Amino acid sequence: MPEISSDIDAPCILVPSPTTQTELCNALRYLIQSTQPSIPLPRLIATHTRYPTLQTSESYNLLLAHASRVAPVPYSTQIVSQLRASGVLWTKRTEQLVVRAHIQSGQWEEAVQLAEKLWVDGATSRTPLDIFAELLHFVLTKRATVEDIASMADRCWKLFPTGTSVDVMSRSPRIAYNIVRLLSNTGRHEHALQLTMKLLESLCSPTPSNLRYCRAILCHVIRPPRGRPSAYRFEERRRLFESLLQHNPSLGLTPDPGLTCALLQNLRKRRKRGSVAFHTLLELRAKYGPQVEDIAVRRTIARYAIDDENVVLARSMFERERLARLENSKELQSIPSEPEAPWVGQKALSTRSHLEYLHNKGPENRKFTEAARSLRRKEFKLGRRERVHPKNLLAAEKREKQWKSMHPGRKQRVIRRGVLFTNGTDNNKKDT
Repeated sequence: MPEISSDIDAPCILVPSPTTQTELCNALRYLIQSTQPSIPLPRLIATHTRYPTLQTSESYNLLLAHASRVAPVPYSTQIVSQLRASGVLWTKRTEQLVVRAHIQSGQWEEAVQLAEKLWVDGATSRTPLDIFAELLHFVLTKRATVEDIASMADRCWKLFPTGTSVDVMSRSPRIAYNIVRLLSNTGRHEHALQLTMKLLESLCSPTPSNLRYCRAILCHVIRPPRGRPSAYRFEERRRLFESLLQHNPSLGLTPDPGLTCALLQNLRKRRKRGSVAFHTLLELRAKYGPQVEDIAVRRTIARYAIDDENVVLARSMFERERLARLENSKELQSIPSEPEAPWVGQKALSTRSHLEYLHNKGPENRKFTEAARSLRRKEFKLGRRERVHPKNLLAAEKREKQWKSMHPGRKQRVIRRGVLFTNGTDNNKKDT
């Protein structure tokens, strides 16, 4: 058991003392995982320094990995200095940890120089994808002039992995998502596309986190640039959409409603975009299933149809939304009541991300209501006042459900579809 001094820089006295390299690594693992009490990082470094003959690349890897999690500044630099002075041979893991230590310490120039020395051979770069992503992310988020950021980004892009071996990212592609977003926002769309394709090649595990981030990354690549809705032809974006989904078949990547909306945004300045968007939705549903559609997709198509003065299509999209809400309400009513504690029972609980159970539907309902008002104004303009407004129809359905809950034994009221839009005193007419 270790004897711990009150001095934060004093080494731990290991009893019995480690006599082999494996025992030193095991002792470091034990001290790192210790919580009662937790061992400060300076004390771990001092303990490791006490046994110079037992130090290996694995022991340094343990310290560097722990320092990158808890306190990269200034201890990562201290560990790297000791590593260079010890003469221990570096492994691939050591190389990545040392470059990451320079990045986290803000030493971008040292990190790039070391990466060029370790992984660049002429025109071939074997830089690990996660290290390249962290280097580029540091550049794009650095507070500097536009010219300095551009020159640093161009130099960093020379490290883009082009070797034959595919580097598999063991971490979540969250950093890659941020980089693609920054590249897209700064107009480097070709670089964003290259990084996206390399990321899709590197992922081999179709975990929910990987799939969620991949879809979010594809949204930034597929949607048109800001302020340039007609930058690409829709047919080109559609082919790119399909090719990126099939770029790595092992992922089994399928589009979600957000990705469908990103694709449909390329129709914003096209003639008859409502009809084209609706036919695209039908094709995607036939190929990938109903999960490609939600309220945002239906609202987008309805907006396009209203702008095209295609009132029939807009009305049909509101009808699809009404049926979808009705189906969801039936599914919620059919779910049996669960025990008081959700963990009671033998059925495994499904794992959901915080984005799924914290998502608020209020903004979506408000946006759909605004689209309904636009449709009503368009119908007034075209003289089609005989149709039922979707908002009135949904309100009537809500009142019907309230009536059934308050008076379960009485006869249900029937929603009539032939009520007119009227003004003045005629507003007292019921729509149910």
